[in-house]
Amino acid sequence: MKRLMFGLAVGLVIGGVGGWIASGWMHRHSDQYEVIERTQDDAVPNFHEPGMHTVVHYVLQNDGHKIWATCDHTTVDHLDLNSSCGFRPLKSYACQPGKQVGDAAGPLSDLQCKDADGKNVYLYVSKKE
Repeated sequence: MKRLMFGLAVGLVIGGVGGWIASGWMHRHSDQYEVIERTQDDAVPNFHEPGMHTVVHYVLQNDGHKIWATCDHTTVDHLDLNSSCGFRPLKSYACQPGKQVGDAAGPLSDLQCKDADGKNVYLYVSKKE
């Protein structure tokens, strides 16, 4: 036991926390987000034009946390024609923190993911537990 503790301490001193994580001793953040709930709101008023559009609400699970997120395709379809809100419950998808797309002032969303067809899904996170 003393050897194990000494080895961990030496590894931390020599490699720093990053070296310890890289060696596999600490849990790494997963890029897989499981959709555990999906609801759709078909009556969301348009912002600058008459009419309504659809917004999809998701509850995702990632590394033991629940994340509430919204996909509003009308906000991104002019910047990314290959985007969708195509997640389905009980499936997992790869997601990364949002990135800048085109001439946007900042990240287009909180999470950028790929659906089963390889289309971008842009999610706006409202809550994490």
